[in-house]
Amino acid sequence: MIKENNLRNFRPDVQYTNAQGLTLQALQNLLKQKVNEYQLEIDFYYDQIKGSALINPPITDCIVMYHPRHKKDYFNIVISIRRRGNISIVSCKDIGTSKNRYSLANPNFKSGGTRSSLVVDIIHNVTGKNMQIQEEEDWYAGVNLILDDIIS
Repeated sequence: MIKENNLRNFRPDVQYTNAQGLTLQALQNLLKQKVNEYQLEIDFYYDQIKGSALINPPITDCIVMYHPRHKKDYFNIVISIRRRGNISIVSCKDIGTSKNRYSLANPNFKSGGTRSSLVVDIIHNVTGKNMQIQEEEDWYAGVNLILDDIIS
């Protein structure tokens, strides 16, 4: 079970009217079609999100998209559907950690023309870290492309 407090916004919520037939299973089927079309490494599993209320927290079903070879070191994408009358709201959040994204966010790892950043750049090139960072960024770009096609 995923704690709602651990989720971060990955994309803005999208609202649909009169979309009672929109289910997580239907959404996952559409996403899988695009995954196959784009030949990306993405797998899914079902989970639930536990709300943050102390008494009787709401439980929301969700699907989680993840990279099968990097489940613990790339962010996972959590997709859920909320209903408000005739309105269906699809949320895409992320959860988990990314060592590569930490490197990108850490000022000590950014090129800035200083001697220490030059050393870091050389280390990244020698160890293949730059390629790992690019592969992860490409994966998120592919995920966004799929989500743009299906949830927009």
